[in-house]
Amino acid sequence: MTEDSARRAWLHRVLGVQWPADAAPRSRPPLMPLWRQAKEAVDDQLQRLEQALRASGLRLATAIADHGLVGALGPDYIRLMALLLDCDLATGPDWQAAAERAAQGVQRMRSQLAASPALTTLERNPLGVPVQARGMLGTALDQIDAVLRQR
Repeated sequence: MTEDSARRAWLHRVLGVQWPADAAPRSRPPLMPLWRQAKEAVDDQLQRLEQALRASGLRLATAIADHGLVGALGPDYIRLMALLLDCDLATGPDWQAAAERAAQGVQRMRSQLAASPALTTLERNPLGVPVQARGMLGTALDQIDAVLRQR
C-alpha cells in the first residue's frame, strides 16, 4: 500500500470521506498540515499553562485551567480545520469554491486572534509559561493565504 493510498483509506475509514479515484496530483501543498502543526504547538503551550495554573494551588487558577484555555482562541480555531480539509480534498472547480470558503475562514481567524483580550492575558501570563499563539498561528495563516492565492 502506497503512502497516498494509506491516507485515502484512513480518510474513508475515519472520516467517511471518499477521495475521488481520478483526483489528479496537485501542484499546491496541502493546507491541513500547515494549520495542524501550528495548532498542536499552541495546544501544547496552553496545556503547559493549564498545568502551571493547577500547580499554583489557587482555587481560581485551578478552576480556570479546568475550564480549558483553548476557548480564548475563538470558535473558528477548530472550524478552520474543516474548511482546510475541504480544500485539501477538493479538485478542479470544487477547489475554487473550497478555497474561497477557506480564505474567509482565515480572515475570521485573524480577526479573532487580533481581538481576543483573553488571548492577550494568556500571552502575558505571570507564571512565565510562554504562549505565542498569535505569532505561531499568524505564521500558519500567512502560509495558508499564500497557497490559497495560487488560485
